[in-house]
Amino acid sequence: MLSPASSAAASPVLGRASLLLLAGCNVVVNSGAMIATGLLGPIGNELRVDTAAAGQLLIVYAVSFAVGAPVVAVLAGRVCRKELLFRALLVCGAALLAAAWAPDFTTLAMACAVSGMAAAAFVPNAIAVAGVLTSPAQRGRAVAIVFGGFTLALVLGAPAGTWIGLQVGWRLTLAALGVAAVATAMALKLRLLGGIMLPGATLSAIRAVLANRALRATIGLNLLAAIGTFVLFSYAASAWPVLLRADAAVVAPALALFGIGSLVGNGVSAWAVDRFGATRTATLALTAAAVAMAVLALGALPLASWAALAGWGMANFIATTALQTRLVGALPALVPAALPLNASATFAGQAFGAFMGGLWLAHGTHVSEAQHRPEAVGLAWIACLTLAVAAITASMLPSMVAGHEKS
Repeated sequence: MLSPASSAAASPVLGRASLLLLAGCNVVVNSGAMIATGLLGPIGNELRVDTAAAGQLLIVYAVSFAVGAPVVAVLAGRVCRKELLFRALLVCGAALLAAAWAPDFTTLAMACAVSGMAAAAFVPNAIAVAGVLTSPAQRGRAVAIVFGGFTLALVLGAPAGTWIGLQVGWRLTLAALGVAAVATAMALKLRLLGGIMLPGATLSAIRAVLANRALRATIGLNLLAAIGTFVLFSYAASAWPVLLRADAAVVAPALALFGIGSLVGNGVSAWAVDRFGATRTATLALTAAAVAMAVLALGALPLASWAALAGWGMANFIATTALQTRLVGALPALVPAALPLNASATFAGQAFGAFMGGLWLAHGTHVSEAQHRPEAVGLAWIACLTLAVAAITASMLPSMVAGHEKS
């Protein structure tokens, strides 16, 4: 049986092929959630609900993840992580297949809820396995490879899935992802070593995180930033074409550009944190994201709007990395509890952002594209104001660890 101690002695337990497999699994899991963002229109049309109602699918998924992450973190210490990852992928695949054949909106929402719980079991644990079962010298790179699956889902999975879904239908797209989830689960079962036992979070550690003012502030800020992001991102299918002054076919390339911006942000985030410190980096990135929202809302020239979209993706990823760095650097002993709570806050923010955006759209007019513009612009301004508040809040956060960040 492998434990953290034994894995260190046998470093590295995970080879590059295993890390790439975990990253590939991450692509499949996260693509399943992100594709829905670009396909809310076709889903709503077929199931006879409007875009705002279809956005509830994103809320259901996010709430399930938010609730599931800390619960799984507590229970995971008693379960072999290989079995946990394998079963989470199987459940995710089954949920995606069920969603593909859902006869009505309620069934589809239930499938999204199950998918969110499966993602909550897989994503944090895949990163934990990568971080522990590699040599200390390779740990950062291993985590970056596995977490890179999330970025790749943005860059490739979401736009490709959206484009395919618009061509052949959202049901076939979800079914293909379900098959991919099952296939990657079988590959993981064959490739990954068994008996991987890692310590899970404890209830006392969770209470300690929630009792710590600095940790609470950082997690709360992450929640606020997620609200500002997903109030607009959740409704890419309907709002982005209007803001970019294009037709619905623009959603896939727009998602790809956003993902490319995130990929660039992934590349420069570590440098930015080292150069400016986590707090200042988060403040600057959130400010840049708010400015990007203002550019989109003001209806600038097309080139400026597209540049703002890419800048938004870049700034969003840099801010997320900076906030997570603050969290990890504060009290390392509480990381097993702090990271799941942070993930929970992120998805709670996603849910609330999607809820706010849905309310705004539900009270708007739905007659012509010209009348859709005020709705889309309103979403961009809501995102701008929320991200601006997050930037101001970040600038006032006290340092968590003396000397950890550069002044």
